[in-house]
Amino acid sequence: MDVEVEIYFASQATRLLVKGVAERIHPSDNKAKSVYAFMQDAAGLGVKFFACGGALDAYSITPSIIIPECTGIAGGASYICRVMDDEWKSISY
Repeated sequence: MDVEVEIYFASQATRLLVKGVAERIHPSDNKAKSVYAFMQDAAGLGVKFFACGGALDAYSITPSIIIPECTGIAGGASYICRVMDDEWKSISY
């Protein structure tokens, strides 16, 4: 769709950024593709993944165990800035 996409992982969702976690999760029963495979596809298309620093600390997640597709650390304030920016559209799950 030729749009810039950022995904912010907060709270328990940050655990999806730990190496091996998303590889063990499959969104369908046929297990044809893991959540991590979908994340790799998205990253290959330019999607940026950001992890909440506070959540990383809360779950004792260190940079050494984060997947290489993670773009960086961005907390709630960064996400709120995007939500409030008229140039951006936001979807929350």
